[in-house]
Amino acid sequence: MYNREPTVQVAAALFQELCYSNKDRLSAGLIIAGYDPQNGAEVYHIPAGGSLHKQDFSIGGSGSTYIYGFCDANFKENMTREEAINFVKNGIPRPRFWVLTCSVGLGDESRWKQWWCH
Repeated sequence: MYNREPTVQVAAALFQELCYSNKDRLSAGLIIAGYDPQNGAEVYHIPAGGSLHKQDFSIGGSGSTYIYGFCDANFKENMTREEAINFVKNGIPRPRFWVLTCSVGLGDESRWKQWWCH
């Protein structure tokens, strides 16, 4: 029907519908993020309950309190690629006994970068 891939917004809306229509059976929050040629880089958050929120960045998980504080103090719009990479690397905590995966979109057509921390 269409000769293009769906946008990030369409993907987020599909997940939102799935979460909202199953809100009594699901207990999860989702982060939907990506890049598409039509809208560029986008980040959406779907908390438990199924509402959809477009955000500059989104955070979830057991370390989110620390990360929210870090982001409030250090996030700025229109970072250069190098600033964005350093922002993420500096914000990743260094836990002793667990592994953290951090997936990051750099806001352009490049693929998502994934950092593993131990």
